[in-house]
Amino acid sequence: MPKFPRFTSGTFGRLDFATMNDLFDRVEQLESSIARQRGGMPQRQSEVVLCHVSAVTSIGQNCMKATWTAAVPSTSVPCDTTLSSYPSRSSTGPGGTSDYPLYGKNLAVGQSYLAHSVYLDNGSLIYRAIEGGLGANVIAGKVTDSVAGGIPGRWIYTMEQVVLNPQGVFVPASPSFIFSARNGAEMVADSTIPGPFGVGAIVPTGITTMERQAIRDDVVAMCLEASPGQFMFSMPNAYRVVC
Repeated sequence: MPKFPRFTSGTFGRLDFATMNDLFDRVEQLESSIARQRGGMPQRQSEVVLCHVSAVTSIGQNCMKATWTAAVPSTSVPCDTTLSSYPSRSSTGPGGTSDYPLYGKNLAVGQSYLAHSVYLDNGSLIYRAIEGGLGANVIAGKVTDSVAGGIPGRWIYTMEQVVLNPQGVFVPASPSFIFSARNGAEMVADSTIPGPFGVGAIVPTGITTMERQAIRDDVVAMCLEASPGQFMFSMPNAYRVVC
């Protein structure tokens, strides 16, 4: 059975476009359920939506689940996205905000993803993010805090996702996304003098102490999600030098 159309505006008396879209969603779910009871899934055209993620949870097996709202490109900056005023195109359904969740391997709050609608074997409607082969998630993060990571010379950093505004200033992403990250440059232990230290420094004669320092607050680094929910960056550390 072909999919019903979806509307973005319009009213007829007290009936508005959002109510019609919700009605069509329910009819399609009912039709899917009936088809399953008869022993087969209906043939239907997949819907492609630009989903703006508002919350993410990891459900294991390299899979993430997100709530979302449809996004539309900005007229002035087509490569950016803003939240759409199209209320029925979201993960919210009759049962709550996770009725039609978005699934993917690398999803992040505040990011937008192209996704296609698919039906599970129980007839439930979900959306799957269209991801590349690697599916790596890279975001800009600003250091806000650091605590010892259990091994001398290593820290766990608290990062805040930031974006670059038109004035060239890093500002917090909206909605806010706070995450933890490790510095790949700290994974190698320092040697004794003359080194190597950090990423390979050899110190001259006369230096008696080289003490690695944590990356200072407010430094911005590009952070890679190496595994679901686990971020890393790579940046040489500064050292306190004693002669």
